[in-house]
Amino acid sequence: FGEIVASLTVEQLNGAAIAAGLEPETPGSLNVRIQASIGLEESDAMYSNTIRINVTPYQAFIPLAELFLVGDTTDHDWNNDNGNAPLFRDPANQFMYYYTGYFNVDGSGDDGFKLLTTLGSWHPQYGSVGEGLLGVSNADGSNEAGAIAVPSSGYYTLTVDTENMTYSLVPFDASAAPNYSTIGLIGSATASLTGGDGWAADLNMTNTSNNPHLWRASDVVLSDGEAKFREGDAWTNSWGNTTALSGQGNNNNDPNVPVFGGTYDIWFNDLDGRYIFVPIN
Repeated sequence: FGEIVASLTVEQLNGAAIAAGLEPETPGSLNVRIQASIGLEESDAMYSNTIRINVTPYQAFIPLAELFLVGDTTDHDWNNDNGNAPLFRDPANQFMYYYTGYFNVDGSGDDGFKLLTTLGSWHPQYGSVGEGLLGVSNADGSNEAGAIAVPSSGYYTLTVDTENMTYSLVPFDASAAPNYSTIGLIGSATASLTGGDGWAADLNMTNTSNNPHLWRASDVVLSDGEAKFREGDAWTNSWGNTTALSGQGNNNNDPNVPVFGGTYDIWFNDLDGRYIFVPIN
C-alpha cells in the first residue's frame, strides 16, 4: 500500500482548537485521532490510537475595512488618491461608519459623492441604488452604483451600514461649534517624534478651510504606547477613549487611546470627537 500523508496549516489547527472550545491565548490540549475507511463513506470506519497535543490558540483577527470619500461635494473632487478623508469606523461594529463634515454643492457637476474601499483604486466602491440604499461595484467596475446626492451645501452627518447596505445623510448644525486654531496628538506613542516621554509636546495636525473641524496627520510613525488628542497645546479640551484604531472621545477627562506601533494616517473630528488611525501598508 502507498503512504498517505496529510497536513494541517497553522490556521486550520487554530480553527479546530477554537471550534473545540479552547480559549484564545490560553494553553489547552486536544485529543487527535485518524478515521479511515475503505470503499464507501458509509463503510465501517477504523480509528487510530488517540494522541494528545498541547495547543495555545490565537485570536484570529478579521482585517478592518476602510471607506474613503470621493466626489465633487468633498474636498477631494473625483480624485481617488487625493488625501481622501476616511469615514470613522464604529469600534464596536465593523460594518458601521460615520462622518460629520461640510459638503459643497455648486451645481456644476454631480453634486454627490461615493465611497472608495482602497485609495488609488476606483473599485470596489459604494454608492446609491436608491434613497438610503447602498450598492457596491465589483472589482472589475461592473454593477457600479450612482453617486449619493447632497441636496445643498452644508454640514451633514453621514451614517453607513455595509452589512445591511443602507446609509443616511442628515443635516448637522455646526453653528455653535468652536473653531480651534490647533489640534495635536500627544502621548507616549509619539515620543520618538516629539521627544522625551511623549507627553511634553504635541504632534500638530492640519485641517482645511472647507472642513476646519476635520484634522489630519499623515504618514506618522508611532510606537506602542498611548495617545490623546488635545486643543491649543493644553488640557482644557482633550479627547480619547479605550479603543484602539477607531473610537470617539467626549472631551470630559477621557482615557488615553491605546496605540499599536506602526505607520498611520491619523484623523480626528472635533465636531463629534471621533478618531481613526488608518494603517499605511
